[in-house]
Amino acid sequence: FSEPEPRRDGRGSLPAVRRGGRRRGAAQDAAHADAGGRGGHRDELAVLPHGPEGLHALGVLKVDFFEEFVRAGFDVLASDLDVTWVRDPRPWVTGQAAGMQLLAHADVLVSTDIANLALDTARSERWRYAEVNTGVLFLRNTNGTRALLAAWKRKMLDELTAGRLRKDSWGFNDQTYFNMIVRALGLQGVQSQGVWRQWLAERGLADGEVDASREGDRSVYRSRSALPLPSGGSAHITLTALPALEFSGGHIYFVQHEQLARATPPVALHTTYQFSDTPAYTWGKRQRLREAGLWRGDGDEYFDAARSGGFLRLVGPLVEPGSLEGVKVREGVAAVRIEGTKGYTDRLMNNVVDPTALPEDNPMRHLTFDVLQRAALRDALALARALGRTLVLPRWTC
Repeated sequence: FSEPEPRRDGRGSLPAVRRGGRRRGAAQDAAHADAGGRGGHRDELAVLPHGPEGLHALGVLKVDFFEEFVRAGFDVLASDLDVTWVRDPRPWVTGQAAGMQLLAHADVLVSTDIANLALDTARSERWRYAEVNTGVLFLRNTNGTRALLAAWKRKMLDELTAGRLRKDSWGFNDQTYFNMIVRALGLQGVQSQGVWRQWLAERGLADGEVDASREGDRSVYRSRSALPLPSGGSAHITLTALPALEFSGGHIYFVQHEQLARATPPVALHTTYQFSDTPAYTWGKRQRLREAGLWRGDGDEYFDAARSGGFLRLVGPLVEPGSLEGVKVREGVAAVRIEGTKGYTDRLMNNVVDPTALPEDNPMRHLTFDVLQRAALRDALALARALGRTLVLPRWTC
């Protein structure tokens, strides 16, 4: 990214894109691609302005790529850079995986940011009220997909050309506008009365060719109204969310450990809900994958004990409940933050308790054990530093 050039009118003009000695606005460049002018990826690489306008222009060009592949007759499976593929996704997008037969007839499949698998059952519609995440996106070569892509790009172009973006618009990106489009579709389950036969006809399917009565099958949803096609006419859109257990976000995998508990490895793992991903330290997601044994990018030198001075590893659990007999702690010490009346906060700070006697559903029990874990980790780090060794982080119990 380059720094944006100053606005000349103070408000309406957009920062310029410099390409091959010519200058034009980022929105004009994206619109040029939209009008068939073969956008920036056809010419020399555009240097887009830093800031919300540049981010949005990149979003438009990304959708332009999708459109070109679909126009060429391809289905498209796209994923963000921070998605790790663990298994072959084709049984899901082709409807061959158990309970997924209807997915084979959806125009668009998309992952979600759902963090509660109870809201992600086969016929649940709760995902429609959560954030869908375009980090994993499957686009089938259909008119419905073409109509959705056109609406998505048109929404972003409208924002760019209207000059509504502000310096604090970083929270708005192509995914934001995808969600806006999806929520405006008025989606109906295709098994709904009055929708099923109409949907079958649109897909070119005979009545009875697909069984709508199988209770365990994941539903797909059809838009109430049709969206215009770039080539003229219009099309209804059929869309659904990919199952969150198999196409997982970071909270379900790294925090809840749902896949481990169910012995079901994910198909794709998106490292969302992660910290340590800032300009000062950009390796948080990589470290999460490394801890899960899913990072294969480390060379031999990373594991070379001779060069690193060796390793230090703690054996066994950090805290054994049986070893805490007679240990007393002040209840409030473990809290991250205490709020309330002075009497309440004083009681927490002065109340000496046996952590093993606290009820399982008392957060202070878990926070107290965590204090002891952190103390053990602190001592291990000090010992490793004194010995010139690298500490292998132990398993952390929540």
